[in-house]
Amino acid sequence: MKFYIFNESNPPSGPYSATEIKEMELEKGTLVFELTINDGEPTPIEKIDIEYFSREELEEQGIYTTPDQIADDTDETDKQPVEQSNEECPSIIGKWNWGAFVFPALWGIANRIYWPAIVSLIASFAERYTRNENMAIVHYSIFAILLIMRIILGVNGNKMAWKSERKYLSIEKFEREQKFWKVIGLASLATIALVALGLWIYYTIK
Repeated sequence: MKFYIFNESNPPSGPYSATEIKEMELEKGTLVFELTINDGEPTPIEKIDIEYFSREELEEQGIYTTPDQIADDTDETDKQPVEQSNEECPSIIGKWNWGAFVFPALWGIANRIYWPAIVSLIASFAERYTRNENMAIVHYSIFAILLIMRIILGVNGNKMAWKSERKYLSIEKFEREQKFWKVIGLASLATIALVALGLWIYYTIK
């Protein structure tokens, strides 16, 4: 079996035997593939044969075992989380978070911010035991507290998620996930509004 070496600063070289590859002192980031050469361009055809090397032995020398390492979508399990500091923040910091506003408990759990779920759970139990005229003020105060919580999360949700215990592999991944929550939140509000409008029209005509 023959292998070729690919380095960004040099054209592909080879072929080499497995023994020759193992004896080389390769630079960090060097790519080793089993290749075919078409018009001078390397074309990966399959993963390197792990029978000759262990993955740990290869990665210690900066040699990757799959052609996917060339692409931008490197296996995320091999990446390290970005440092979530104030110096480099996502562009959505400071913007309204619809996911946190509409689904505070679920959004909080997904982002490892647990107090919204705890507050929501306590409020749901308290609401059940205050459904009488004598506790009307307490009953409506619970809804006011939940509304205030939702507003706080809507305003500060992105910042809280970025600073949470959950570590993201990149700013782009963080923004994609918060965008997902935004879509879910807005879609839910739109659905509720359409259902309410439909019911209002139905009972008005009836």
